[in-house]
Amino acid sequence: MACLITEASSDIELWESKSKTPYIVGVFASAEVKNANGRRYRKDILDREVEKFIDEKVNTKTSWGELSHPESSEINLDRASILIEELEWKGDNVYGKAKILSTPMGNIVSSLVREGNIGISSRGLGTVNESGYVNEDFSLL
Repeated sequence: MACLITEASSDIELWESKSKTPYIVGVFASAEVKNANGRRYRKDILDREVEKFIDEKVNTKTSWGELSHPESSEINLDRASILIEELEWKGDNVYGKAKILSTPMGNIVSSLVREGNIGISSRGLGTVNESGYVNEDFSLL
């Protein structure tokens, strides 16, 4: 049975555009390494899902991110805080750039990033095998 799979990375930093729009940039996902949750993603599976996410979400400007770690696979737009604008591979890491929105939750993210350290988290559905690898049925949300 597929379950909700969430991962976190704190390898991000604040970046501001010339127009003073705040962004977070950094590692959004990694392949072929055991993460903090003890899971591993094969690069071919993660690449497939990242490309699908870019096509279906980033390119259509519907790649919303929420504040906190929701328990559901559904995006709650009342909690929208970022809009992912770019994802690209550098080695086994997926680097991203996300605009911090001027929503109530986005304002909280902006303050937290300016004042301390905050991470980025991914969410997907799938199963994990005995070795800790996410299976072929994984779908990045």
